[in-house]
Amino acid sequence: MTESTDGASPKARPILMPAPMVRALLDGKKTQTRRAIRPQPEVVGGSDSPGCPERWLEWKDVDKGYTPSELARLCPYGKPGDFLWARETIDALCGCDAEYVADGERLVDVHPEGWDIWRNGRDLPLRTVPSIHMPRWASRMTLELTEVRVERLQEISESDAIAEGVSEADFRSGLLGDRYVPTNRPLEEFWCRKCRGEGVHPALGSNLGVTEVDCSECDTAEKLYRNLWESINGPESWSQNPWCWCLSFNVHQMNVDEMLGRKAA
Repeated sequence: MTESTDGASPKARPILMPAPMVRALLDGKKTQTRRAIRPQPEVVGGSDSPGCPERWLEWKDVDKGYTPSELARLCPYGKPGDFLWARETIDALCGCDAEYVADGERLVDVHPEGWDIWRNGRDLPLRTVPSIHMPRWASRMTLELTEVRVERLQEISESDAIAEGVSEADFRSGLLGDRYVPTNRPLEEFWCRKCRGEGVHPALGSNLGVTEVDCSECDTAEKLYRNLWESINGPESWSQNPWCWCLSFNVHQMNVDEMLGRKAA
């Protein structure tokens, strides 16, 4: 865990948020996020067993070993007290209107002044604006960091997975929905591969007849999060078990500059 901020002015940085994560933030279900560390650190001393305090990590070819808690202080997303503003995908529906893809809210309803400046009296091309290109003025959620940890992905606990915002109801209804499935990815990849999101699957009964049994691949929040992670990062990304920045935060549904202005007042 990193130490709390030392009284210096908080910094604000962008963070990309896919549509299912945005919806979980809006619904108040998500207070954590995990991001793979790049490049990945190497264990150069001690044990790599989960939670072992004697692990020593080398990162970015620096001739120095860090414990996970020491490495957390170098997190590029910031330290407790800093802010992250969520970058999300925008759809330009017509030349004079656009909405946030995650929930269909119109930009002009959230930020009318910023919208007018962005348009600059012209019609916008009909296109999707990827989250990485969303302008800062259009941000509508600011995350205030409360804790930063460094952990292996598979060290996530059940309570952490719940804090990640995974919802069984959302998962059963189709975690992302076909609107958000990239055209080069099969729809099946976004549900449990064993039960396809149904929660049950066929199996042979005691009399060799076919029956339905509960699926053991998506019956916990941790397993649902595994499916979400692979839907975003690709098949087998869970089994790679990368080191992650584990960020905990409070969610403020307001623009980051409005949030900074309130903190400065």
